[in-house]
Amino acid sequence: GKLDFGTPTKDLVIPSYIQSVGAYSFYGCKDINSVQISEGMTKIGECAFYGCENLAEITVPKSVLKIEDGAFSSCPIKEIVIPDKVETIGEGVFNHNKTLESITLGSSVNYIGEWAFSQCTNLKTIILPDSLKTLDNLAFNGCTGLESITFNNGLESIGENAFQNCQSLKKITIPESVKLINPRAFYYCDALESVTILNPLCHIEPSETNLVEENTVLYGYESSTTKTY
Repeated sequence: GKLDFGTPTKDLVIPSYIQSVGAYSFYGCKDINSVQISEGMTKIGECAFYGCENLAEITVPKSVLKIEDGAFSSCPIKEIVIPDKVETIGEGVFNHNKTLESITLGSSVNYIGEWAFSQCTNLKTIILPDSLKTLDNLAFNGCTGLESITFNNGLESIGENAFQNCQSLKKITIPESVKLINPRAFYYCDALESVTILNPLCHIEPSETNLVEENTVLYGYESSTTKTY
């Protein structure tokens, strides 16, 4: 049957016998300040904590396998560690978390969804794990405080507008493993001085607007797709 949590307390503890938090379980709960999820949880459902406007601290246990779309969107969480068993960061999971300062991605994450970290304006650095293959559209769009990205050698594709409007980025090196960069990936990154693309055969998808701003220099090998872009 359906589990009734009753009226959420300010400091919520979800016990170990509960294996999943259902979709929209705590949607818009303004009273929650912190959440401790006990070991045994495997799934955090779609928009489970969406819009919990006072939720600043959450502990995600190592047992979690899946975090679904919008799970922590619009929450004032300052830091979070994604467990090593999680493979997918869903669409908009941390969208519009303007207080997020630190995110540690687990060693199994292979996909970061659309809008996943969009508008996380206080995020300054991100290290992408070796397991990551796909960075989807608008994943870090509008992260205006983002100063540093460490791309993993294993990443294969970067989505449209993935880092659009990241106004604090200055230099980027894209590893040899990347086969596809979609349109406007680094558009409106006004401070971006250079993008170095190490794969000479990387396909840069053409569009009516540029991959980068006019003041940004693209570097690549002679006779590479970067040079002919």
